[in-house]
Amino acid sequence: MGRKKEPVAAPFDPWAEYERMQLTPEQKRAAREESEKLAKQAARDGVWELFLELEGKVHLDMDDLRRARGKGED
Repeated sequence: MGRKKEPVAAPFDPWAEYERMQLTPEQKRAAREESEKLAKQAARDGVWELFLELEGKVHLDMDDLRRARGKGED
């Protein structure tokens, strides 16, 4: 009896993987609708105006935040 041949694995195709991960048109439409809904809610809540008030007053630096929490880069 002969030995059975091992199946040969197809080479990895990054483009096929990329295509497999793509959203369907329905998923894209749902995501767009959700984004628009959130943007409208933010506009009603005055988020942009608050951002403009805080602009230049708030400084966020990850290193500063880590040091403040006692997890500095030592």
